[in-house]
Amino acid sequence: MSGNIPSELGLLTDLEEIFLYTNLLSGSIPSELGSLTNLIHIQVENNQLSGLIPSELGLMINLVLITINNNLLSGHIPSELGFMTNLVLIFLNDNLLSGIIPSELGSLANLQYIFLQNNFLTGYIPSELGSLSDLEEIWLYFNQLSGSIPSELGSLTSLKDIQVDYNLLSGSIPSELGSLMNLEEMWLSNNLLSGSIPSELGLLTNLGLIFFSSNQLSGSIPSELGLLTNLQFIFLNNNQLSGPVPSELFALPNLVLGISVAGNPNLYAVCDAYFDPNKIDIPCVFSPIPNTPAQKNAPTTEPTSTVKRTPATYAVTIETLTSTVLNFFESIVTFFKNMLAF
Repeated sequence: MSGNIPSELGLLTDLEEIFLYTNLLSGSIPSELGSLTNLIHIQVENNQLSGLIPSELGLMINLVLITINNNLLSGHIPSELGFMTNLVLIFLNDNLLSGIIPSELGSLANLQYIFLQNNFLTGYIPSELGSLSDLEEIWLYFNQLSGSIPSELGSLTSLKDIQVDYNLLSGSIPSELGSLMNLEEMWLSNNLLSGSIPSELGLLTNLGLIFFSSNQLSGSIPSELGLLTNLQFIFLNNNQLSGPVPSELFALPNLVLGISVAGNPNLYAVCDAYFDPNKIDIPCVFSPIPNTPAQKNAPTTEPTSTVKRTPATYAVTIETLTSTVLNFFESIVTFFKNMLAF
């Protein structure tokens, strides 16, 4: 089906659902749809809609679900969307949206899913989002967001998945994120984050995925991460971490793809009884040479979706977890992050 969405639909005041997704619809979203105060669902994703998101949509106070993702929409996210207090799911991802994330979205007390990824959003992550106690997933990756990660996000006790990678975020990782007891995935890679990894993250016993690669993190890897018994893999590559890789990480029972730490020149793994070459992408050293990086030739930057192995003076050959496996895995991750849409 092609053509425009008729503005006359705004006359159907008893209408509760609009399902127009996955067509060839073009043109703008009619502002007249704001008159549909009984509307519960509007799904117009996967079309070729362009223009602005009408601020009048904020009048649809009974709306529970809005999916207008995967279109060509531009302009700002209207702050009036904060009036839709029954909203549970908002998908605006994969458009051409710019400007800031309105702080008014923090008023959506029933919101469980907010997907804004793959746009051109700028500015800060609003601290007001920390008020969304029912929020389970927040996807903001592949934007141009800056500033720090708000410590207020540590109040999102229902949160299972946070993805803010591929932005311009700076500052430290808030220790308050250690309160997210239901968190399963944490994607913070490819930003400008600095400081140490908070030991409080060791409290997140449901955490399965950690992606902190390609930042400016420093200090040691907290041994408390060895308490994350559900952890499947941890990507810390291409940072400025130093010291030994904690032996506790090698004992994690569900670490399927292991530990990626290449590109941290002053980080090393010790050849001891705990070391497992199948769980890490750097060789071990029998004794680190004082004042000498254990990974003398480790890369300091990482091309997108690439993990490189690093030679060392005293090396144990890694046969299972090769750079080929990691390259394949990260390319699959990037593929799904670009293609997955709900």
